[in-house]
Amino acid sequence: MVVCLCSAFFELLEHRSQVDAVAEMWRVLRPGGFALIEGPVYEEATNEEIEEGARTGPEGRIAWTRIEGMLNPSYRHDEESFARICQAAGISAFNVFEHDWGGRQRLFLRLDKPKS
Repeated sequence: MVVCLCSAFFELLEHRSQVDAVAEMWRVLRPGGFALIEGPVYEEATNEEIEEGARTGPEGRIAWTRIEGMLNPSYRHDEESFARICQAAGISAFNVFEHDWGGRQRLFLRLDKPKS
């Protein structure tokens, strides 16, 4: 099992870095294993967020938020963006879903490696 919690994956801002990370998770999984990536639920960028620079990048998917006074960029994924990453990594066995985690809705990507 590979587990990536608390938005660590979402701090990878480049498509290639995201593809490489998912491909490596897939590579180290044994047959029958799974990987789980957890992060914030996707919300489409508003025109105001884009104009103010709070959302940048492709499709306004990079959100800039302050954490303890420091700007922290994070990528906002949804089912479509996760599908693009999995496809580029050569992975077809995946599921994207939302689920309550610790009292708040979170977005999950689950990769299931088939048994041999």
